[in-house]
Amino acid sequence: MDNTGQTASSNNQNDEVDLLKLLERFIFFLNYNKKRLLISLLSGIAIGILLYASMSKKYSATLVLHSSILTNSEEIQIVDNWNEMIRRGEHEAIASEFNCNPVIVSKLSKITAEEIQKIFAPNNPIGFTVELMVRDTSVLDELRDGIIYALENNQYVKERINWRKSDLQELINKVNIEITKLDSTKSNIEHLMRTSAQRTSPFIVDISDANNQQIILNEKLIKLKEELQFIRAIQPVQFIKFRNPISVSLLSFLMVGLLVGIVSGFISSIYATIRKKIHQTKT
Repeated sequence: MDNTGQTASSNNQNDEVDLLKLLERFIFFLNYNKKRLLISLLSGIAIGILLYASMSKKYSATLVLHSSILTNSEEIQIVDNWNEMIRRGEHEAIASEFNCNPVIVSKLSKITAEEIQKIFAPNNPIGFTVELMVRDTSVLDELRDGIIYALENNQYVKERINWRKSDLQELINKVNIEITKLDSTKSNIEHLMRTSAQRTSPFIVDISDANNQQIILNEKLIKLKEELQFIRAIQPVQFIKFRNPISVSLLSFLMVGLLVGIVSGFISSIYATIRKKIHQTKT
């Protein structure tokens, strides 16, 4: 039992000695290569700062839209297709859809869309947002107009809009005919009432129902005319342009540069140490 305890104690002491020797060698390694490590460290930090300064700044904007023809999912898929075209560098094709200069589209880095209310809604009561990322804020207004133009001038959408306008105009014509008939009926009733009064005969007519119907028809006519005037496939709700650029923070670049400097410093120091030992053994 005593021999076993002594052996365990001896092993622990040997382990401690080995760790101390390893620590001494590591400290000696750091002292011997401190200049090289410091230069690598400073170089990594400098590279991080240079990369941060050389990065092109990007700006974002948010366009809130409401669709009256297509569903939000369909509109979002169209925007996703545009983003894929941008990723592939097909600026001229998108510019043709946007009805704008390809130079404008070339400054668009990314375009995405998502629903405002992320639940299924068949009647599209809630709109959707389009997120833009550009390298130049001066093109944002033209891009906004281009997006709305492209979403409104889809062939299917235009046919649906024309059909809806035709349908509304037909309803307006019918309401106008009903109002004309009602006016004629009221005129006849008023004539009968005047004739009855002159003859002093007991003729009683209630005209209030005709008046109520006339009010209802006129209100309906106003709503139909308003809908016809303002019918659009896409209704822009809001457009927000953010002035501050979107970029990775300077601290992130410094941390990456610091890590690269440390790793490259250790690798070069280890290489230099090994090379020195090989040279010493040859001599």
